[in-house]
Amino acid sequence: MPKSNHEPAVTKYLVQVGVCWPTNMDTFNRHMSERYGKATVDRMFAALGEDAKATPEFYARKNQSLRLSLDLSFQMDGNFYGEYLSGVVIEHQK
Repeated sequence: MPKSNHEPAVTKYLVQVGVCWPTNMDTFNRHMSERYGKATVDRMFAALGEDAKATPEFYARKNQSLRLSLDLSFQMDGNFYGEYLSGVVIEHQK
């Protein structure tokens, strides 16, 4: 997944707090397994329902820690968050 051209302040902040840019699923799964352990990642994805739809159990596992939630959310919707935060920065600079 390509990176968007976010406001430089947003890019710098996201790097500083350790949020990873969206990437392909193989790289993402490797990163998540290294950070949280393969068993945690397997349990989280096993909690997905039919057609990989999020279930209450999936959200409970995803939200067990802020870091895990951010990693997964940014993988799925990172460019959206980057663009949104860029708009906030631009408005703040006005």
